[in-house]
Amino acid sequence: MDNFEFENFMDDSNSDFEKRVEEFRQSMMEKAIEANYENIAKNGISDWYLRQMNDIELSDLSLTLKKMIKYYEDLEMYERCAILVKYLKNVNERSMSMQD
Repeated sequence: MDNFEFENFMDDSNSDFEKRVEEFRQSMMEKAIEANYENIAKNGISDWYLRQMNDIELSDLSLTLKKMIKYYEDLEMYERCAILVKYLKNVNERSMSMQD
């Protein structure tokens, strides 16, 4: 017991905890991406809905779609990427039309 070092114990505990938190965060992100994809594939993103969005909302949607595309690229699920790219193009066109 004389060799017990509290600092090392805490460092190891924090490292393990941080690893678990990161794994949980990654799992939640993947579940959100999958749920969003299923919703988009089933229902699409309507032009009417895009017209109701302000520029910040359009920017947020664009970032979300880009993250989703990157996720599916990493998994080499290119069919899903193609579907998302189509909607990203619509979002970007709507965003550009608001700037005119």
